[in-house]
Amino acid sequence: MSSGPPDLKSDPGTGVILFDRAKGRIVSMTAEHNLQGSLDIDIGGMKTTIELEQRQKTTVKNTDQNPLK
Repeated sequence: MSSGPPDLKSDPGTGVILFDRAKGRIVSMTAEHNLQGSLDIDIGGMKTTIELEQRQKTTVKNTDQNPLK
């Protein structure tokens, strides 16, 4: 259970989308962003401040063939 509002900040992030006009669809996409800050939690009456730093990268690729073969 949270004991106060988190103080988390995220950068605007970066990314690239490649679009195939002939096929009318996205070929690939990458996106990255960072999240950092602190939050206070209360578990069973024990209050703790947690410092968080998270980096997230998402990659998507579309193909004509089944990639699991």
